[in-house]
Amino acid sequence: MTTEKDVKIHVKGLKKSFGHVHVLKGIDAEIKAGEVICVIGPSGSGKTTMLNMIGGLDRYDSGNLVIEGKS
Repeated sequence: MTTEKDVKIHVKGLKKSFGHVHVLKGIDAEIKAGEVICVIGPSGSGKTTMLNMIGGLDRYDSGNLVIEGKS
């Protein structure tokens, strides 16, 4: 049984654009404590952009990102 406390990273509706290029179009994810994930996709699909936003290196245009209970 997964509780909200088990979820360490909660991504909801994350969007990012660079000019007219929409890189992320509403990404949703929940990453639980101890969970190992892989982010895969073609070149230019926004993998690094998403990870940079989770790591605090880049800002998202809209959506919600909560890491260990903090926005």
